[in-house]
Amino acid sequence: MKAGIFLVLLFFSTLAESSSNSKGDSQKETPEKDSTKPDEIKFDPLSESAEEDIIIYQQLAMRSKEITARENALKIQTLTLKAAEESMNEKLKQFEILKKDLIQLLDKLKDKDEKQYLNLVKIYTSMKPKQAATILNTIDMSILKEIVKRMSQKKAAPILAAMDTKKAKELTQNLAKEGQRLS
Repeated sequence: MKAGIFLVLLFFSTLAESSSNSKGDSQKETPEKDSTKPDEIKFDPLSESAEEDIIIYQQLAMRSKEITARENALKIQTLTLKAAEESMNEKLKQFEILKKDLIQLLDKLKDKDEKQYLNLVKIYTSMKPKQAATILNTIDMSILKEIVKRMSQKKAAPILAAMDTKKAKELTQNLAKEGQRLS
């Protein structure tokens, strides 16, 4: 649009110059050239190249608009990506905080479980082996395994000897699979 207006203004200014030059030419028969001014390139809107020039200017104007539109689209896309990156970084920080909190909770839970197992070990090792074996024969294998893993060999041996043979065999196989040995 600006190029079109420019061309129209240029057209009228050259018409005005040419009409003033023709009036001046009639008054002066021999125009004097100013030796200090370089030769000016004049735009002749009636020449064949003028139409080509107008088309080129219009194409350049359209291309300029396209480039500006692409530039604006890239700016918007860049801003969107930056906002998304900031959002992701914020969420990542929140996840890291949650992860840290979960690890702390899991550690507390492990400590609590460890204390409970150690208390059970104290209880069963303070009993007579036959009494402890009678109770341990009825306990779930995963819990039994954790209790026996924390017993000393000296305390566990008489209890295992007093246990049901099938249960003692199953316990021994589970401990062997884990590669655990008694304390």
